[in-house]
Amino acid sequence: MKATRILVALFAMAALLSCGAEEKPLPLTETYFGPFYRIDYPKNAKVEPIGNFTNIITDKFIVEVKVEPSEGLKPGDFEGVAFLKEQSRKMADGLGAKASFREAKLGDVPCLVIDVTGENVAWEKIGVPLKNNIATISLKEPLQDEKAVESPFFKSASDIIFSFRITDDSYLGPEKPSQNGNGGEIKLETRFENENLSLMLPSGWEAGGDGVVLVCPKDIAKFDQGFTVTAFGENRDPKNACQSMSSSLSGGTIQKTRIGVNDYWAFEYSVGQTKMVSMFSGQKGKVFLLSTASFDGKPSRTAEKIIGSMSFKHP
Repeated sequence: MKATRILVALFAMAALLSCGAEEKPLPLTETYFGPFYRIDYPKNAKVEPIGNFTNIITDKFIVEVKVEPSEGLKPGDFEGVAFLKEQSRKMADGLGAKASFREAKLGDVPCLVIDVTGENVAWEKIGVPLKNNIATISLKEPLQDEKAVESPFFKSASDIIFSFRITDDSYLGPEKPSQNGNGGEIKLETRFENENLSLMLPSGWEAGGDGVVLVCPKDIAKFDQGFTVTAFGENRDPKNACQSMSSSLSGGTIQKTRIGVNDYWAFEYSVGQTKMVSMFSGQKGKVFLLSTASFDGKPSRTAEKIIGSMSFKHP
């Protein structure tokens, strides 16, 4: 009987502890690169691109990215996406909730933010008018629970939705000034390779070196778009190497991201007035370090395109 009472007490204590455990928003540690955009998501989420849709699936909710052609649409054309308001009002009425609308920006790109909230329901969508296209990012289904709008899962979904960024300025049209000299389509035309890696380069760029490869525009005045690739060491773990350098440079949060076929551990730091991002990737025991200027925590769009073409070799 004594043993039984002890077991009952332990189970009761475990139940109390589990009830008191506070749910927290999921940290966004990964990045998915779509055809012209990027979006961040939690580590254990599954990303499923299907046609014009990309679903980011967690065990609590699904965030849906949808891209549709819309002839004549331009960035910031909120009249052109007014139908989203009507759709949302109808959804809100069916749920016994209210719909609200506001204009905001994702980086420099205007978007329409739609919130549907009620006592036990929460849903969010952003509509991004682009050149001849519209992108919508939303919860696939409303969250319906007690105080759903205060749920950490709704906060996580909202964080994912608002991490959406355009990576191809050609989708913003000619009226949008190109940033960092990266306007228009980037075509990779020539191959560089050495004993450690292979990559493709656009016109006007060059690469050279062995242990340290310098990749940059031929016009040195635009070097802030370039980067270096260093064969960092044998039998090193990319994450540990990244943590070690981040500690020595007082870098920011370390995040895992994927560009092209390679996974990277990355962090951002400052060198004088220049923001830098360092990314570590490893294959067959060899670690490679990429160091490049950073724009909004990412390499320039041209550098990112080249990095996406990169493949690492091994002995």
